[in-house]
Amino acid sequence: MSLKTLQEEKQKGFPEQVYVIRYEDPFFEKHIISVIRDDVFSLDVYDTLDTEQPLSIQNIADSLCVMPMFSSKAMVAIRNVQKLKVKELETLNRYVSKPADGAALFLFYAVPRGSSKKEDTIKLAGKFRLIDLTLSGKYALNDWIVSECDKRGIVLETKAAEFLKEMYGDDLQLFSNELEKLSLLGSKKITLSDTYETCFGSHDFNIFAFVGMITRGDTSGALSMIKGMKDAFDDKFHGAVNYGLSKGNTPLEAFKTHLMLHIKMRLNADFPYELFVAELSKSCKTDRTQARLPVMGNRPHY
Repeated sequence: MSLKTLQEEKQKGFPEQVYVIRYEDPFFEKHIISVIRDDVFSLDVYDTLDTEQPLSIQNIADSLCVMPMFSSKAMVAIRNVQKLKVKELETLNRYVSKPADGAALFLFYAVPRGSSKKEDTIKLAGKFRLIDLTLSGKYALNDWIVSECDKRGIVLETKAAEFLKEMYGDDLQLFSNELEKLSLLGSKKITLSDTYETCFGSHDFNIFAFVGMITRGDTSGALSMIKGMKDAFDDKFHGAVNYGLSKGNTPLEAFKTHLMLHIKMRLNADFPYELFVAELSKSCKTDRTQARLPVMGNRPHY
């Protein structure tokens, strides 16, 4: 079940009595709650990790049995149900085995990033509808991208979508921010060049051409391309360089050098970008028969 199906469930008034939302990125949790909580439905949200107001599943179950004053049905969301203690889980199962008519309970279940096992879902005694929004799921990320683009009135070209997924696919808040910036360009169709403009401040900047110049030893060409971009050497820029390096037959030493240079530039805002280009280019000339460093995600991990 994807975001598209969730919207269809919403249009039908959420007919199921119990929904389990399985996700990795907390952004999905916020997104789903915003989808449910609008002018039509009211939604009470509880969190098992709330230390100021201890959770009582029994009280929640009782509230679901009472028709609300300003909504057609009682609707409750419980976040982090994977953290429920045994006794509370038993109480929850008693409710799920015989849920209240005219009510909808949304159970948000966070799984470790990269998990794809369906076993990583809460075990319940009764019937429920599973909404799998893990990023490793087949449709969740694509559905989310289409939904976000539709809201902003833009369409991503295939290459632009692929680039953004590589850059921000593991952080949907950053992804959403980037789509918002792209929507302000005034064009309905978003190209790869457009993504370069919002990411790096230059419509002409091409990460593949830049990395290609570095690997070929064309340091003057690389320096010319990034001239005036000194203030743009942030984590996003280095993530793009890492992405560009991963697409070629890049030697192991280049990844190690890039990581060290990234750290130095984080610690020293005045680190010479000429030295960055020279050192990285030099490391790309090492023995290319070495194994490449596996790319962990889209930005360097420390």
